[in-house]
Amino acid sequence: MPINATGEVFLRFLFELVLQVFGYLTGCIVVPAFSFGLFRVERIVRKPKYRSSLKNMRLDVSEPRVISADAGTFLGLMFWCIVGLIIYLVM
Repeated sequence: MPINATGEVFLRFLFELVLQVFGYLTGCIVVPAFSFGLFRVERIVRKPKYRSSLKNMRLDVSEPRVISADAGTFLGLMFWCIVGLIIYLVM
């Protein structure tokens, strides 16, 4: 029994890790492609910003809007669900 519980915890962790990474990476590609560069997915690891205050005050219109990493993961997984559904309907 303890081996089964340990195995379940490990497999659940591995499944969620693969699913999150796969969905996040797909979202990082799909979101800018379908929004024509208007949106992008935020980085998981943030770099410290060492900018001057004058540079922060400048309003840059060409910067894409940022959606959360969780939303990007969700959109990446939804993309694969739609692709799977299309493949199923075509076959």
